[in-house]
Amino acid sequence: MRRTDLSLYEKRLRKSVSGFRLRSKVQAAFRRSLSPLLEETPCPSYDALLRAFGPPEHMAQTLLQTMTTHPHPRSGKLKWILAVSIPLLLIFGCFGALSFRDRPEQNFTLSDASAYSEKVLLQDYVFCQDRTFCDCDVEWDQPKEYPSYLLLLQNENETSTKITVRYSQRQPPHTFDVPPESTRAFLVDDSQPGAHVISFSSSNGSLAGTVRVLLSNA
Repeated sequence: MRRTDLSLYEKRLRKSVSGFRLRSKVQAAFRRSLSPLLEETPCPSYDALLRAFGPPEHMAQTLLQTMTTHPHPRSGKLKWILAVSIPLLLIFGCFGALSFRDRPEQNFTLSDASAYSEKVLLQDYVFCQDRTFCDCDVEWDQPKEYPSYLLLLQNENETSTKITVRYSQRQPPHTFDVPPESTRAFLVDDSQPGAHVISFSSSNGSLAGTVRVLLSNA
């Protein structure tokens, strides 16, 4: 079939009908009427289409008269509502997804670390980092499959060390102190996936100690 002839006829057929849904319905009806002709003439020319169905404008009107119900065209008010509501829904959907991904870490505890023996750590946690307190930050990437992380911080200094854990540009960081010559365990059970950064500071600028970062999917 010379596709351009049929495409041209259908294009003119659709152009003579108002409304997208009604155009589609008329085109579908035309294609049903076209089937017998295609069985006899698989490649009808534009002239053959005119002889079989008449001008596309007249054919469109004939098909419209055979339809019992016509799709009602959308009113201007409905079109305006759709034009406004769809972008708003997209905006709220994106905002909701962003809010879910950037929620605060709220389920956390700070303890003296006595509950975390080597046996417990080997059984329930996966090693991630083992670093010393220093002026440089300690960073790790929290995987999605590990919703929990544990920091074991041993302060070997004679002054208290302030710990800051940042995990989001939009959420406040975790901050707490590790007293002199003591150990603290900081457990987060609702971790956000992505980059986490630990910073260390003290009143006199001195730092001495170690931090271990462990992950858990429990």
